[in-house]
Amino acid sequence: MVDIARLCRFIIRDDFGDIVAKIAKVLLEKGRLSLPSIRRFTKLDVKSIKENLVILMQHNMVYYAEITENNRTIVYYHIDVREILARQRIGLYLWHSKNLHNVELAPAIIHYILLNGKGTIKGVLSHYFHEKNIEGQELTKNITVIKRSFEKLIRERYLIPVFREDTISALDKRNEQEQKALIERQLILPTKKEMSDIRSKIDNDIRNADKAAQSSLKRKADDNLESSEPNKMQKTDEGFD
Repeated sequence: MVDIARLCRFIIRDDFGDIVAKIAKVLLEKGRLSLPSIRRFTKLDVKSIKENLVILMQHNMVYYAEITENNRTIVYYHIDVREILARQRIGLYLWHSKNLHNVELAPAIIHYILLNGKGTIKGVLSHYFHEKNIEGQELTKNITVIKRSFEKLIRERYLIPVFREDTISALDKRNEQEQKALIERQLILPTKKEMSDIRSKIDNDIRNADKAAQSSLKRKADDNLESSEPNKMQKTDEGFD
């Protein structure tokens, strides 16, 4: 584990610099910490810590959890080792993106997302046209191509939509759901069977929610791809929410 933590620090330092690596080092060594604790261990000012935590969260390497302690809500941060180690494969992801022959401009889109951690279709368009310096009729044509490619990448799960709650770890989400279920059932000291039933229900709810989200995204992508015919070009401009 010590070797893995050291490797994680090297990866983050190479990609984001010494200050981000310093915060990551503390989280890797100490585990889940609050902002005051991070400040105490790193000796950095709060503004700098917050800015660099945002960078780590933007790239899906740090999650947060809001815990109520003595009638106060304290935010804790913890680091995801798997996400850091996955950065070693960024070159491989980019190589594969160039071989997605059924998706036009996939390398440009995937490169932008990997570069920024998370991004929007507007961000992709702005980045692409700034680099290529495209104008006029070619600009309109490329906007349509990029939007169609973006939707196809989502439909085929190369890209996934993310929301604010996705910066909360899966474990914390489950714990929150378990506590909510215990309160609803008025269980103070639940038995092993009662906890098993609660966890099974949570698992089923998560699976059903994932299936519903996938079905909705696929249907939306199919509708948008169909609307990309020349006589329906105006509809394509709307794309995904």
